[in-house]
Amino acid sequence: MTKAISILIGLILFSGTWGTSFGQKAPFAPSLLVKIDNDYFNINIRGTDRYYSDGFFLGFSSQVRKRNILDRLMLTASKDAFRVRYLTVSQQLYTPHHIGNPNLQVGDYPYAALLALRYGNRTIMDNYAFYSQLTLGVQGPMALGEEVQKPLHQKVFHSNIPLGWKYQLPNDIAICYTFNFQKRLYDTQKVELNGYGEINLGTLYNNLSAGAIFKVGLFSSSYAPQAWLFARDGLQVKRQIYLCLTPYIKMVQSNSLLEGGPLKTAGGAWGTPTAHYYHIDRSELKRLIFGYSWMVKYVGTHVSVAYHQNFYSAEIKGLNGHMYGTITFEVKL
Repeated sequence: MTKAISILIGLILFSGTWGTSFGQKAPFAPSLLVKIDNDYFNINIRGTDRYYSDGFFLGFSSQVRKRNILDRLMLTASKDAFRVRYLTVSQQLYTPHHIGNPNLQVGDYPYAALLALRYGNRTIMDNYAFYSQLTLGVQGPMALGEEVQKPLHQKVFHSNIPLGWKYQLPNDIAICYTFNFQKRLYDTQKVELNGYGEINLGTLYNNLSAGAIFKVGLFSSSYAPQAWLFARDGLQVKRQIYLCLTPYIKMVQSNSLLEGGPLKTAGGAWGTPTAHYYHIDRSELKRLIFGYSWMVKYVGTHVSVAYHQNFYSAEIKGLNGHMYGTITFEVKL
């Protein structure tokens, strides 16, 4: 699977994904993004090291000038619409409530890790937008969750050492296709309200969600390229600083980071898990999840910085909801 990911990255780069060196330069520049999720970043200034414990994302974005093979897999309303492409490598870690407990914690989150490559397109129209994304990766020991989390806790955070990784979900494939539709509902110069719906299908997740996005402050419209890309030098673009609130509701059919993946789970992504290793049985999943996030973001001419506070209700019956923070830094290339 790692070899397949390397080949996929090579095909994307070879097909001119980021390049504007052939022909006229695009009016918007490519950018580099670093995003870190961690429950120690939450507003209570007190981490829990449980559930969704940590995530790291390294990504690139650029204007689509010439479509490559993967761009053609992304849904769009019109081939002439303004499009932004994203390529992201990520690792996400999940742990039970008490990471210092060396014993199996039945009824709690399994230890799980996901290592994934994500490729997506955002298509922007006058009053609505499409976002499509293909995720390809691995979960289990191949995702290197134990190898990353233990040294961080020992040498960086000097906190509880996670002792239960021997019980983590086994190696499996992780494939998911995401489609998101966003529609403008109301806007003024300093206020914007959008509605959205999203569906995830594959071996990783199968769910459906809907929500609203409320923005207030100084910002570019969500349906303008400046909301998603840095303009090249010479274009006059205002700085942005705004608050964004996003409540949502999600209906869940399956989640392989709780149940185990299709290769090691009898019945596959849509069946009833009966595997011998520890996992959450499908009957224990919460089918309806509520959540929200709020974000403060600053966008300059060369850099942007954002802080998210995220909350979602319990994913497993008998457990609590979870809160974590996200810090995002993006720089124009």
